[in-house]
Amino acid sequence: MACDDTCTGLLRPTQGLVVDVRSDNRVDPAATEARAAMERACEGVGWKFHRTGGPDPVLRSSLRRLAGYRHRRCYREELAHELLDVFGAPTPLLRDAQQVGDQPMTLPVLYHLLWTGHLTTDLEYAVLGPAVVVRAPDLR
Repeated sequence: MACDDTCTGLLRPTQGLVVDVRSDNRVDPAATEARAAMERACEGVGWKFHRTGGPDPVLRSSLRRLAGYRHRRCYREELAHELLDVFGAPTPLLRDAQQVGDQPMTLPVLYHLLWTGHLTTDLEYAVLGPAVVVRAPDLR
């Protein structure tokens, strides 16, 4: 059965969003043309299109660093529980990580907990480092 105007409404999603995160320095005439085509395609199916220009360089740097610790092999359950207890209140990363143990053992676990969202910090204003404040996420 061919689909005509009577059934196109069934195929349209109720909502959708396409986000273009191409960094500003990678936008050339071909990319501009492709973006315009994507905007038209999104509009045609009732989706929204948004261009962000990519994440802020500070955020990108911190996320790139944390991404190296996303693997389960970086997780040590005993250390994770201790770190979650220590960072129950907002405190600087290195100070409290050192309370739990040696940096080569604790930091990979801490970074894994940050990557997975079990701990949080504001990565948009400062590059991940010893002084950033780490805390348990607000679960309200």
